[in-house]
Amino acid sequence: MPSFEYMPQWTIEDVKQHGDIYVASGTYSEIVENCSKCGALGPLARHGSKTTTLRDAPIHGKQTTIVVRRRRYRCKACGATSLQPLPDVDDRHRMLRRCLDHIQRQCVRQPFSQIARDVGVDEKTIRLVASRHIRELSQNALSAAPRQLGISEVSALDKPRLLFADLERSCVVDLLEKKGARSLAGWLNQLNSRQTIRIVSIEMRQSYRETIRSILPRTSIMVSRRHILAIADQSFDAAVRALSDRLERKARLNLIFNWHLLTKRSCELTPAMRPVLQQLLATYPKLEGAYQAKEQFHDLYSLDSRTKAEAAYAVWLKHLPDELRRAFRPLLTAMSVWEMEVLESWEHPVREDVLVLANAGLKAVNRLGKGYSFPILRARLLFGQPFSGATFTCPGCLGTYPIEIREMNNSTTATWCPNCRRLRADRWFMPTGR
Repeated sequence: MPSFEYMPQWTIEDVKQHGDIYVASGTYSEIVENCSKCGALGPLARHGSKTTTLRDAPIHGKQTTIVVRRRRYRCKACGATSLQPLPDVDDRHRMLRRCLDHIQRQCVRQPFSQIARDVGVDEKTIRLVASRHIRELSQNALSAAPRQLGISEVSALDKPRLLFADLERSCVVDLLEKKGARSLAGWLNQLNSRQTIRIVSIEMRQSYRETIRSILPRTSIMVSRRHILAIADQSFDAAVRALSDRLERKARLNLIFNWHLLTKRSCELTPAMRPVLQQLLATYPKLEGAYQAKEQFHDLYSLDSRTKAEAAYAVWLKHLPDELRRAFRPLLTAMSVWEMEVLESWEHPVREDVLVLANAGLKAVNRLGKGYSFPILRARLLFGQPFSGATFTCPGCLGTYPIEIREMNNSTTATWCPNCRRLRADRWFMPTGR
């Protein structure tokens, strides 16, 4: 029977379908040769049988139950009785080990309630299996230091957390329950080979900078461009709001109506938007000065060297109108305090969108279920499907896995399911071998 061919030493005698549930009847053919109580060798006397109901991983997208007749034995030496051992069964939860493996793989990818419905067990069983599995994963978590480390404060479960990402490999490294310099120092001190870290991208937090300098004195510290550009955009918004407060109601409404044009970069404007924006800037000369100051600061990141960027910033600062300096004060203050770290981004170009994607992945994981604790949320982010990877749902076992495309003999492509050990194409069951 092809559905159960990956169960060696098992004999499936009958399979019945009751609605969306498979019920298979079978036996385990291995013979017991020694007593499990006293260890006496030799054949044991048969002492009847016992029927046990076991859960299996979903097959064909249906819940699967196996009813197995286990032999009972009586030892001739000690007189004790014992059941036929089933090596493929987890007796704690009365399920096959491949079902347990399926739950462990999916508990960091799918909601517990969904796994419970697919397998046909209580959600409490899924939580117990997931808790033990997550503890094992956390003990064996990667503790080696990445060469390019990104640090960002994120919000999870309504509390601020500290997120670490490997900017070179585009993956999440860790998520700490508490933010702050003390948490950062503790995490860096327990990191193996932390001297291999060459670049650290941080938010503009003085305490983080001092902590990294004390623990990693030879590491280059940089401020992500998205943080400094966000401050530039906020300064521009402050300048526009200050201007709109002095306008009449009709002119203010016109400015609000065309606000989306002001927030766009000049390179993002369509041919239909450009004349509208030019007319708007010509109507309000002070608005044009603020817009040009914002665009010129953004253009600094289009330069290919730190020397050019440093010289261009000096020119931008010199020609910034006096009436705009109050609105752009947060940007000027940030550049005066963090100028060296900001300019490091030209010396060490890294993938700065990794932290943004990681934060989005954390929010997506948080939306998948409700009531999860922080350890489970952390495990889902670290050990689940990477935020930049693609997944597919197997219609056989209902599991979610990363996509692995393999070429078949007939030059068509298919997706390999690691649980069903089959290639999924137009027809699910295909002669692929074991």
